[in-house]
Amino acid sequence: MHLIKSLALPVIVTLFISGCATMSEQECLTADWQTIGYADGQAAKQPAEIDRHNSACMKYGIKPDQGAYERGATNYLYKKMLGQNIQGINSEITAIDQKIADLLQNVQQKMQNKEYSLHAAVQADTSKIDKFLYLGNTKLLKYEIKEKQKEIEQLEERKSELLQQNLTLQQEINTLDAKSLSTGNNLFGDRQEERL
Repeated sequence: MHLIKSLALPVIVTLFISGCATMSEQECLTADWQTIGYADGQAAKQPAEIDRHNSACMKYGIKPDQGAYERGATNYLYKKMLGQNIQGINSEITAIDQKIADLLQNVQQKMQNKEYSLHAAVQADTSKIDKFLYLGNTKLLKYEIKEKQKEIEQLEERKSELLQQNLTLQQEINTLDAKSLSTGNNLFGDRQEERL
């Protein structure tokens, strides 16, 4: 629900701003230029969009805060980059999960083969040469199983690192959303008060 609210806010701000050919004097005075810049970035508007806002507010002698506006657009691009990084991490995690599943299946097969070789080596009707070969195969399979298990452990460690990175990036996005929501609520609160 919080995610929906945080995503809806910039869209509402964008619709509000783009729906108005000009901004009123009060809107120019109380505008949260960072939120407006963020919304314009999300709507893929050109950086020159600040000029449209500037023209609307200049007739009231008010100059938009270009620095805040640019910070808003920069925050949007940064959040977008964080989202792309999360997608990349999720893809790597999926690949690791598949690799682990394949390795586990391989280990299970090797364990069955090892048990078979060990069982065959102790049978009374198995020749000495075959016993030697079966025992050699058992040792080889035991070594291969250990190597695969080490590989699984390394993949699990990498997955754990990726999950931590994912969490950190998501927390950063949540922080940006909280700031955006906070400034957006202030923006809409001011406008609602104006209407009353």
